Amino acid sequence: MRLYRRMRIGKLMGLWCIFQCLEIDRINICNNVFLWRECADVIVFDEQKDVEGLSHTWIKRMYHNIRWLDEAKTKKAILPCTPLAVIKVWGHPCIADLKILEHLRAYNTILPYGNRLYGRTITVVNRSEIVGRPLAALLANDGAKVYSVDITGVQLYHRGAGIKLRKHEVQDTNLTLEDVAPQSDIIITGVPSANYKFPTQLIKDGTICINFSSEKNFDNAGVKEHASIYVPAIGKVTIAMLLRNLYISSYMLTNSRLRLCENRRKDELEKSQTVNRQGS
Repeated sequence: MRLYRRMRIGKLMGLWCIFQCLEIDRINICNNVFLWRECADVIVFDEQKDVEGLSHTWIKRMYHNIRWLDEAKTKKAILPCTPLAVIKVWGHPCIADLKILEHLRAYNTILPYGNRLYGRTITVVNRSEIVGRPLAALLANDGAKVYSVDITGVQLYHRGAGIKLRKHEVQDTNLTLEDVAPQSDIIITGVPSANYKFPTQLIKDGTICINFSSEKNFDNAGVKEHASIYVPAIGKVTIAMLLRNLYISSYMLTNSRLRLCENRRKDELEKSQTVNRQGS
Protein backbone atom coordinates (compact mmCIF):
# COMPACT_ATOMS: atom_id res chain seq x y z
CA MET A 1 0.00 0.00 0.00
CA ARG A 2 1.21 3.52 -0.75
CA LEU A 3 0.24 6.42 1.43
CA TYR A 4 0.85 10.04 0.45
CA ARG A 5 0.54 12.50 3.31
CA ARG A 6 2.62 15.07 5.12
CA MET A 7 3.21 14.00 8.70
CA ARG A 8 5.61 14.25 11.62
CA ILE A 9 7.78 11.30 12.51
CA GLY A 10 5.62 10.43 15.53
CA LYS A 11 2.51 10.06 13.41
CA LEU A 12 4.51 8.12 10.82
CA MET A 13 5.64 5.60 13.45
CA GLY A 14 2.09 5.26 14.71
CA LEU A 15 0.82 4.57 11.21
CA TRP A 16 3.63 2.06 10.67
CA CYS A 17 2.34 0.06 13.64
CA ILE A 18 -1.20 0.29 12.29
CA PHE A 19 -0.13 -0.96 8.88
CA GLN A 20 1.75 -3.86 10.45
CA CYS A 21 -1.44 -4.92 12.25
CA LEU A 22 -3.34 -4.73 8.96
CA GLU A 23 -0.64 -6.78 7.17
CA ILE A 24 0.10 -4.00 4.70
CA ASP A 25 3.29 -4.79 2.86
CA ARG A 26 4.48 -1.34 1.79
CA ILE A 27 4.37 2.26 2.97
CA ASN A 28 5.39 5.03 0.60
CA ILE A 29 5.38 8.54 2.11
CA CYS A 30 5.32 11.69 0.01
CA ASN A 31 6.40 14.59 2.26
CA ASN A 32 4.69 17.26 0.17
CA VAL A 33 0.91 16.83 -0.04
CA PHE A 34 0.85 19.00 -3.16
CA LEU A 35 2.56 16.16 -5.04
CA TRP A 36 -0.49 13.98 -4.44
CA ARG A 37 -2.13 14.94 -7.73
CA GLU A 38 1.09 14.07 -9.58
CA CYS A 39 1.39 10.74 -7.75
CA ALA A 40 -2.29 9.86 -7.95
CA ASP A 41 -1.95 7.93 -11.21
CA VAL A 42 0.38 5.40 -9.61
CA ILE A 43 -1.40 4.95 -6.27
CA VAL A 44 -2.95 1.51 -5.95
CA PHE A 45 -4.94 0.94 -2.76
CA ASP A 46 -6.70 -2.03 -1.33
CA GLU A 47 -9.68 0.06 -0.30
CA GLN A 48 -10.36 -2.08 2.76
CA LYS A 49 -6.92 -1.07 4.08
CA ASP A 50 -7.08 2.57 3.05
CA VAL A 51 -7.48 4.33 6.39
CA GLU A 52 -6.78 7.72 4.79
CA GLY A 53 -9.78 7.45 2.48
CA LEU A 54 -7.81 8.66 -0.56
CA SER A 55 -8.19 5.64 -2.85
CA HIS A 56 -10.28 5.98 -5.99
CA THR A 57 -13.03 3.77 -4.57
CA TRP A 58 -13.67 5.93 -1.51
CA ILE A 59 -13.19 9.27 -3.30
CA LYS A 60 -15.70 8.28 -5.98
CA ARG A 61 -18.25 7.18 -3.39
CA MET A 62 -17.79 10.41 -1.45
CA TYR A 63 -18.34 12.68 -4.47
CA HIS A 64 -21.39 10.64 -5.56
CA ASN A 65 -22.84 10.80 -2.03
CA ILE A 66 -22.78 7.03 -1.51
CA ARG A 67 -22.49 6.70 2.25
CA TRP A 68 -22.98 2.95 2.80
CA LEU A 69 -21.49 -0.16 1.26
CA ASP A 70 -24.57 -2.34 1.67
CA GLU A 71 -28.32 -1.93 1.40
CA ALA A 72 -28.78 -2.76 5.09
CA LYS A 73 -26.59 0.27 5.94
CA THR A 74 -24.33 -1.66 8.28
CA LYS A 75 -21.01 -0.79 6.60
CA LYS A 76 -19.95 2.85 6.42
CA ALA A 77 -17.88 4.27 3.62
CA ILE A 78 -14.41 5.57 4.50
CA LEU A 79 -14.06 9.37 4.28
CA PRO A 80 -10.81 11.42 4.06
CA CYS A 81 -9.53 12.17 7.56
CA THR A 82 -9.13 15.97 7.58
CA PRO A 83 -12.44 16.83 5.85
CA LEU A 84 -14.11 14.35 8.18
CA ALA A 85 -12.46 16.03 11.17
CA VAL A 86 -13.84 19.44 10.15
CA ILE A 87 -17.33 17.97 9.89
CA LYS A 88 -16.80 15.97 13.04
CA VAL A 89 -16.25 19.19 14.96
CA TRP A 90 -19.93 19.89 14.36
CA GLY A 91 -21.13 16.39 15.22
CA HIS A 92 -21.79 15.12 11.68
CA PRO A 93 -25.08 13.16 11.67
CA CYS A 94 -23.78 10.27 9.55
CA ILE A 95 -21.22 9.39 12.23
CA ALA A 96 -22.62 7.58 15.22
CA ASP A 97 -19.46 7.27 17.29
CA LEU A 98 -17.51 9.71 19.44
CA LYS A 99 -19.41 12.91 18.62
CA ILE A 100 -17.33 15.99 19.46
CA LEU A 101 -18.63 19.54 20.10
CA GLU A 102 -22.12 18.48 19.10
CA HIS A 103 -23.43 21.40 21.09
CA LEU A 104 -22.43 23.65 18.17
CA ARG A 105 -25.60 22.34 16.45
CA ALA A 106 -24.63 23.36 12.95
CA TYR A 107 -26.72 20.42 11.78
CA ASN A 108 -30.50 20.70 12.06
CA THR A 109 -31.52 17.33 13.48
CA ILE A 110 -35.20 18.03 12.75
CA LEU A 111 -34.52 17.68 9.02
CA PRO A 112 -34.17 14.24 7.38
CA TYR A 113 -30.79 12.54 7.46
CA GLY A 114 -28.65 13.77 4.57
CA ASN A 115 -30.36 17.17 4.38
CA ARG A 116 -29.46 18.59 7.76
CA LEU A 117 -27.29 21.46 6.49
CA TYR A 118 -30.14 22.79 4.35
CA GLY A 119 -30.33 26.56 4.69
CA ARG A 120 -26.68 26.93 5.71
CA THR A 121 -24.26 28.98 3.61
CA ILE A 122 -20.64 27.97 3.99
CA THR A 123 -17.39 29.37 2.60
CA VAL A 124 -14.36 27.09 2.30
CA VAL A 125 -11.10 28.90 1.53
CA ASN A 126 -9.09 26.06 -0.03
CA ARG A 127 -9.83 23.79 -2.97
CA SER A 128 -7.06 21.22 -2.75
CA GLU A 129 -7.75 17.64 -3.81
CA ILE A 130 -6.75 16.44 -0.32
CA VAL A 131 -9.00 18.60 1.89
CA GLY A 132 -10.75 21.61 0.38
CA ARG A 133 -12.61 20.05 -2.51
CA PRO A 134 -13.69 16.88 -0.63
CA LEU A 135 -14.84 19.04 2.28
CA ALA A 136 -16.96 21.25 0.04
CA ALA A 137 -18.50 18.15 -1.54
CA LEU A 138 -19.32 16.59 1.85
CA LEU A 139 -20.98 19.78 3.07
CA ALA A 140 -22.95 20.27 -0.16
CA ASN A 141 -24.09 16.64 -0.12
CA ASP A 142 -25.59 17.35 3.31
CA GLY A 143 -27.67 20.19 1.86
CA ALA A 144 -25.50 23.29 2.36
CA LYS A 145 -24.78 25.96 -0.20
CA VAL A 146 -20.99 25.96 -0.30
CA TYR A 147 -18.71 28.56 -1.83
CA SER A 148 -15.31 27.04 -2.60
CA VAL A 149 -12.69 29.80 -2.76
CA ASP A 150 -9.30 29.37 -4.40
CA ILE A 151 -6.76 31.58 -6.15
CA THR A 152 -8.47 30.67 -9.44
CA GLY A 153 -11.86 31.97 -8.32
CA VAL A 154 -15.06 30.95 -6.54
CA GLN A 155 -17.11 27.83 -7.27
CA LEU A 156 -20.59 27.05 -5.95
CA TYR A 157 -21.34 23.53 -4.65
CA HIS A 158 -25.03 22.73 -4.16
CA ARG A 159 -27.77 20.12 -4.56
CA GLY A 160 -30.12 22.32 -6.53
CA ALA A 161 -33.29 24.18 -5.58
CA GLY A 162 -34.93 22.50 -2.60
CA ILE A 163 -31.93 20.10 -2.44
CA LYS A 164 -33.73 17.75 -4.85
CA LEU A 165 -30.54 16.37 -6.39
CA ARG A 166 -29.07 13.15 -4.98
CA LYS A 167 -25.51 14.49 -5.13
CA HIS A 168 -23.97 17.93 -5.39
CA GLU A 169 -23.27 19.90 -8.54
CA VAL A 170 -20.46 22.42 -9.12
CA GLN A 171 -20.85 25.77 -10.87
CA ASP A 172 -18.22 28.36 -11.73
CA THR A 173 -19.12 31.89 -10.64
CA ASN A 174 -17.87 35.44 -11.10
CA LEU A 175 -18.12 36.06 -7.36
CA THR A 176 -15.24 37.00 -5.07
CA LEU A 177 -14.43 36.28 -1.44
CA GLU A 178 -15.77 39.74 -0.59
CA ASP A 179 -19.12 38.74 -2.11
CA VAL A 180 -19.60 35.36 -0.43
CA ALA A 181 -17.96 35.61 3.01
CA PRO A 182 -20.32 38.22 4.54
CA GLN A 183 -23.36 36.01 3.78
CA SER A 184 -21.79 32.83 5.21
CA ASP A 185 -22.94 31.18 8.41
CA ILE A 186 -19.73 29.14 8.56
CA ILE A 187 -16.25 30.04 7.30
CA ILE A 188 -13.56 27.38 6.98
CA THR A 189 -9.97 28.17 6.05
CA GLY A 190 -7.06 25.97 5.07
CA VAL A 191 -4.47 28.17 3.36
CA PRO A 192 -0.95 26.70 3.86
CA SER A 193 0.77 30.05 4.17
CA ALA A 194 1.97 31.93 7.24
CA ASN A 195 1.38 35.22 5.40
CA TYR A 196 -2.31 34.65 4.74
CA LYS A 197 -4.90 36.12 7.10
CA PHE A 198 -8.62 35.94 6.44
CA PRO A 199 -10.07 39.48 6.26
CA THR A 200 -11.76 39.92 9.63
CA GLN A 201 -14.09 42.63 8.33
CA LEU A 202 -15.79 40.04 6.08
CA ILE A 203 -16.97 37.92 9.03
CA LYS A 204 -20.55 38.62 10.02
CA ASP A 205 -21.53 38.47 13.67
CA GLY A 206 -22.36 34.99 14.90
CA THR A 207 -20.39 33.10 12.27
CA ILE A 208 -18.71 29.77 13.06
CA CYS A 209 -15.03 29.98 12.03
CA ILE A 210 -12.81 26.90 11.67
CA ASN A 211 -9.19 26.68 10.55
CA PHE A 212 -7.74 23.35 9.37
CA SER A 213 -4.45 24.76 8.10
CA SER A 214 -1.22 24.23 10.05
CA GLU A 215 -0.87 28.02 9.82
CA LYS A 216 -3.03 30.53 11.65
CA ASN A 217 -5.37 31.83 8.95
CA PHE A 218 -7.40 33.99 11.35
CA ASP A 219 -6.27 36.87 13.52
CA ASN A 220 -7.23 35.57 16.96
CA ALA A 221 -8.24 38.91 18.41
CA GLY A 222 -10.19 40.01 15.36
CA VAL A 223 -12.08 36.77 14.74
CA LYS A 224 -13.26 36.56 18.35
CA GLU A 225 -15.00 39.92 17.98
CA HIS A 226 -17.37 38.48 15.37
CA ALA A 227 -17.40 34.68 15.51
CA SER A 228 -19.76 32.90 17.87
CA ILE A 229 -17.49 29.84 17.76
CA TYR A 230 -13.85 29.80 16.72
CA VAL A 231 -11.90 26.55 16.24
CA PRO A 232 -8.22 27.45 15.57
CA ALA A 233 -6.96 23.91 14.80
CA ILE A 234 -8.30 20.40 14.23
CA GLY A 235 -5.13 18.27 14.18
CA LYS A 236 -6.06 16.05 17.12
CA VAL A 237 -9.52 15.44 15.70
CA THR A 238 -7.88 14.41 12.40
CA ILE A 239 -5.87 11.77 14.24
CA ALA A 240 -9.06 10.59 15.95
CA MET A 241 -10.70 10.27 12.52
CA LEU A 242 -7.74 8.22 11.33
CA LEU A 243 -8.36 5.83 14.21
CA ARG A 244 -12.09 5.84 13.41
CA ASN A 245 -11.30 4.82 9.83
CA LEU A 246 -8.89 2.20 11.12
CA TYR A 247 -11.67 0.69 13.22
CA ILE A 248 -14.05 0.58 10.26
CA SER A 249 -11.38 -0.92 7.98
CA SER A 250 -10.46 -3.51 10.59
CA TYR A 251 -14.14 -4.39 11.04
CA MET A 252 -14.62 -4.88 7.30
CA LEU A 253 -11.45 -6.97 6.96
CA THR A 254 -12.34 -9.13 9.96
CA ASN A 255 -15.85 -9.78 8.68
CA SER A 256 -14.64 -10.63 5.19
CA ARG A 257 -12.09 -13.07 6.60
CA LEU A 258 -14.70 -14.66 8.85
CA ARG A 259 -17.02 -15.14 5.89
CA LEU A 260 -14.15 -16.68 3.92
CA CYS A 261 -13.41 -19.12 6.76
CA GLU A 262 -17.09 -20.01 7.10
CA ASN A 263 -17.35 -20.69 3.37
CA ARG A 264 -14.25 -22.89 3.49
CA ARG A 265 -15.63 -24.86 6.43
CA LYS A 266 -18.93 -25.27 4.62
CA ASP A 267 -17.17 -26.56 1.51
CA GLU A 268 -15.07 -28.98 3.55
CA LEU A 269 -18.18 -30.24 5.36
CA GLU A 270 -20.03 -30.77 2.08
CA LYS A 271 -17.05 -32.66 0.62
CA SER A 272 -16.77 -34.90 3.69
CA GLN A 273 -20.51 -35.63 3.58
CA THR A 274 -20.26 -36.49 -0.10
CA VAL A 275 -17.34 -38.83 0.55
CA ASN A 276 -19.23 -40.53 3.40
CA ARG A 277 -22.32 -41.07 1.22
CA GLN A 278 -20.20 -42.54 -1.54
CA GLY A 279 -18.43 -44.85 0.92
CA SER A 280 -21.70 -46.13 2.36
